Amino acid sequence: MIVIGSYKCIPREKVMISYSGVKFDVPLVEDDTSFVTLDVKYRHVIKLLINFEQTMPVLFLYTSPSTGTKLRELLGMQDPKGPYYDPIGKVEMHRHITLLLDKLPKDLKMILTSLFSQEDTTDVNDDVQTIITYPSFPVERGITINTAHYLCLAEDQYLNDTVIEFYLKYLTLEVLSEFDQRRTHMFSSFFYQRLITPHFGETQNTVPMTLAAERHARVQRWTRDVNIFEKDFVIIPINKDEHWFLAIICFPGLVGKVSKRITETSKNDSLVSFSNTDGDSSRSVQKNKKIKTLKRKAVELEEQKEVKIPCILIFDSLGGTNYSSVIATLRDYLSCEYVVKFDVEETFSKDTIKGAYPKVPKQSNCTDCGLYLLQYVESFFKARNKPINLPTITLPTQNGKLKRDVKNQM
Repeated sequence: MIVIGSYKCIPREKVMISYSGVKFDVPLVEDDTSFVTLDVKYRHVIKLLINFEQTMPVLFLYTSPSTGTKLRELLGMQDPKGPYYDPIGKVEMHRHITLLLDKLPKDLKMILTSLFSQEDTTDVNDDVQTIITYPSFPVERGITINTAHYLCLAEDQYLNDTVIEFYLKYLTLEVLSEFDQRRTHMFSSFFYQRLITPHFGETQNTVPMTLAAERHARVQRWTRDVNIFEKDFVIIPINKDEHWFLAIICFPGLVGKVSKRITETSKNDSLVSFSNTDGDSSRSVQKNKKIKTLKRKAVELEEQKEVKIPCILIFDSLGGTNYSSVIATLRDYLSCEYVVKFDVEETFSKDTIKGAYPKVPKQSNCTDCGLYLLQYVESFFKARNKPINLPTITLPTQNGKLKRDVKNQM
């Protein structure tokens, strides 16, 4: 795959790397059936970043501004808000060309380093460079992905916390509607570890505290600007013993309250009966159609019954592990957080907020747990409006596609 600024495309033929430059055929921005040959000469390349690892060879080309203008003209790039390439632009992801290659000849490193000076050619393993910050607009703090983070997307590599945070942020802002964003809270991947781990220099309180209270005190400031009991879903990515898994707290604000809300048929949509006493067949047909319409609405409303059950769901791609201690720790956290927010106690126990292990796709190797965590969140976001029948939730298996999706957003 080739990424020219923010334009992602698949070359028609193999990428040709020679002593003079890099040549490849890519589709036009507005017409993916028409291809243009781009021949980027090395004399127009200002800087070259290279990862020579065979698991995921990648080249980052930084060209001159004049070359950027020429490439935009050839590709038909006109709108900076769409696919765009600008080596001197304000948007960081627009500034470079990324070549994701299947393999690199062993002698290529010698060839490229001989063509470029040490200042212009850099192995990304030695010099970490920023690839993208998302979101780029100054609405909220963005997450920066650099060349070192990018390497963990190679085959048989573990996703690190930065890539996890990056894609979760992307899912929240791009997949969820504004309404769903308001009713969802996404904790950082560091939240649970911070909750259970005493930090260095943690002072001893003069007033005796329970273990639950001590843990809550470590993360109390994490929710100073948010009330998680006003949220329908609280997403918690967890890394425990070098393994990623997911916890989702559903409807924590309904604990101790009504846990089931069923949408009732409104008076205007209630079923009515019609009599056909005047023998008018046309009126009879119209009345029959109206009856069928009202019955259909009643069925639709019945299907839209929304069952809200407070629960803690654990999504684990390995399976077979008992996370009862994790669920208990989260219940304790909710109990302490409730007191802080409302100054009254509420019981968060296995009787009031049950734990469940949905049936989900399992990883087939030892490294893809992070990918599965992201897939669980994405599938949950897309299927959240469907009824949740505990303890079984079926999510699709798309982990192979997901790694490509994560790369494509960078």
